[in-house]
Amino acid sequence: MPSSVVPGSSFVLRLPSMTDGLSILVWAIAGLLAGNAINVLAWRLPRDRSPLTLPLRCRACGARLGVPDLLPLASVLLWRGRCRHNGERVPLESFAIELATAIVFSLIGIRFGSSAFSALLGLYAAVLILVFVIDWNHHLILNEVTFPLMAVGILAAAWFGRPPLFSSILGGAAAGLVLTVIYLTAVYRYPDDIAFGLGDVKLGIAIGLMVGLPGTIMVLFSGSVIAAVGGLVLCWVTRRSLRDTFIPWGSALAAAAVLAIIWNRDLWDWYRGAS
Repeated sequence: MPSSVVPGSSFVLRLPSMTDGLSILVWAIAGLLAGNAINVLAWRLPRDRSPLTLPLRCRACGARLGVPDLLPLASVLLWRGRCRHNGERVPLESFAIELATAIVFSLIGIRFGSSAFSALLGLYAAVLILVFVIDWNHHLILNEVTFPLMAVGILAAAWFGRPPLFSSILGGAAAGLVLTVIYLTAVYRYPDDIAFGLGDVKLGIAIGLMVGLPGTIMVLFSGSVIAAVGGLVLCWVTRRSLRDTFIPWGSALAAAAVLAIIWNRDLWDWYRGAS
């Protein structure tokens, strides 16, 4: 994905110096912790379980989980990827979520350094990864996630000015309009098999508020490409036709938004200069 939508800007990933190493390590650890929280929320929220209920317990045997148990990557090193209480393997997905979140957080630290704004981007990325996981596994995009994300997007635009508040509102409106048209078209053409729902529309509005214009256009286009490529891969893996394959469009949109957050530093700088 290009690094910027601003003409003349170049794609550059700034490598950290030795003095940045500790900061990147902190970002990676924060990503591991955020990944653990995502694992908990991705299991609890679709089942209407309170995300705040303590203590946390093993899903298989009900044993109370200690600090080492809460980090699947730690269990790989200490107990060969198994629950230390009952010996069952920790799902591979849990490792992948923690690792992916740690990588995303590290890249945010490399690209943006340590600041309140980069912490906001980390929050955005974590919520989008949560949306990706829930939609992929359950085909759900929950109001409990998208509505707070909308509020944070507006408040952050007003506070940081990246994007400016007016651009944020335009981005949300543009995403809402485009995705509502897609939703109504899907309802009209496939009334008995709707793979694109109002949850996708709400997620698009939240992302539009986060990235503003022209960022929204880039995310919608990239999300469509990811959904198309992902759908073809799923068809090939499952040996099903495209008509019979469910494509989690919300997951594709969330992935595109995460990529936009990481790679489009110049987009945020352009917003700052325009505000």
